[in-house]
Amino acid sequence: MILVMKIKKINDRKLLWILLPVFFFWISGNVYADSIILKNGSILKGIIVKEYSDRVILRIPDGEVGVYKTLISRVVYLRPEQNLLEKGNEYAKKGEFDEALVQYREALKVNHDFEEAKNAISRVSEAKQSQKEISEEQLKQSLGIIIKKEGDEIKIVSVDTNSPASRVGIKPEDIIETIWDVHLKYEKLDKAIALLTGEKGTSVSLAIRRQVSPIRREIRWYQKEFVGIGISVSMEEKGLTITDVSSGQPADKAGLKSGDCIAAIEGKSIRYTSLSEAIKMMAGQPGTPLNLIITRKINILRGDYKKIKAALALVLPVVKEEEAGGIGVQIVGTSEGPKIVNVLYQSPAQISGIKTGDLLVEIDGVLTKHILLEKATELLQGGVGTVVPLTITQDISLIRQKIPGENFGGIGCTLNKGENGFEISRLLPNGAAEEAGMKKGDIIVRVGDKDITDKISFSQFVEEIRGQVGTKLNLTIRRNLAIKRTKIGVQ
Repeated sequence: MILVMKIKKINDRKLLWILLPVFFFWISGNVYADSIILKNGSILKGIIVKEYSDRVILRIPDGEVGVYKTLISRVVYLRPEQNLLEKGNEYAKKGEFDEALVQYREALKVNHDFEEAKNAISRVSEAKQSQKEISEEQLKQSLGIIIKKEGDEIKIVSVDTNSPASRVGIKPEDIIETIWDVHLKYEKLDKAIALLTGEKGTSVSLAIRRQVSPIRREIRWYQKEFVGIGISVSMEEKGLTITDVSSGQPADKAGLKSGDCIAAIEGKSIRYTSLSEAIKMMAGQPGTPLNLIITRKINILRGDYKKIKAALALVLPVVKEEEAGGIGVQIVGTSEGPKIVNVLYQSPAQISGIKTGDLLVEIDGVLTKHILLEKATELLQGGVGTVVPLTITQDISLIRQKIPGENFGGIGCTLNKGENGFEISRLLPNGAAEEAGMKKGDIIVRVGDKDITDKISFSQFVEEIRGQVGTKLNLTIRRNLAIKRTKIGVQ
């Protein structure tokens, strides 16, 4: 007995849909191809002839019936290519385009003339490309990088100048190993892009792998001479770790940093190598390269990055009734304020001690962090002979030296705690601070990665400065300047 009422026309177009618990259809003893499994466990068998957004049309011996999709648990087709198509459609709805394309292509292997699969491939390929372009543009705007899948790994292809990525030292050819401790080997490119992108002002943590090849040289350290690249290492829980990089030595010039982990020496993994064996592996003749693979943990602050062309403070408009002048620097905009990227030789800026990499904190009484680059450039300009007050911050690296009568190293200066922080009151002749270019009146605002605030005591601050003789110390100082503008010639 047939337990379904076939569709009847009502007012020519309106369809009446009636479903009863169980449906079985037989013609000449053969079961119909397709099965609709309902949520209540019932099964409808027939041939699916049409699918709409809210229902499917099933052909049965007595005509056609319609089944609302809200009542359907799943559909099973006799034709395997149709099942593959449906599986692909489910992936496509979730935005998993690669998985969808795999199913569509499998469907075409079964039936080379399956037009629905061909159309689905075209449709989903276009959607995938559109999604990829949007995602890559978001990544470029957020971090300033382009990445690609190379083999099983994610490689950085390009890094825009002055982007958030470039400011933390990321370079083209770096391999991204992890993002938020998610290992990327064997992962898809779109997953890496999704992990890297995010809201402006949020940070992302990643680990990169890089190959470096500093050139060994003869190094003198106190009374000893040896061949090396100028690093100290220790075996820590995370592996062979660089604990110190000597300023100006091959490792420093190659971009190695304290905290970097050495993963391989001359192409050989050192995962299970002892400290003494690893040091032996790094030995070699002066003038030969030491090939290392290092890993580095990096935190990047996402921004609404847009590539900005450098503005030249030395290219000046006409100033009425006085000759135009400048101080001889080239600046670019950063999230922290205008940054100096070039200083003209023998310009007022160079004579005053300004260096590439310095940040302009204040120009003529105006705080610069949130002003436009054009405004900062305008403030630097003025009449020849006029004076522009500046406040800069400058990063300085120096080596702690022996303090007479003490068993620790220092930087060769005396300090006072004033209202604005810890200020250098006197420089010892030929001391580390003087040789590094520090000046009386400089205020130390950062030691290593630690910001110095008014909450820190003088004794706590001194402990941060002191250390083992011969070790490197990174400082950031704030300096007030008054620079006389001069006529700047550009060749």
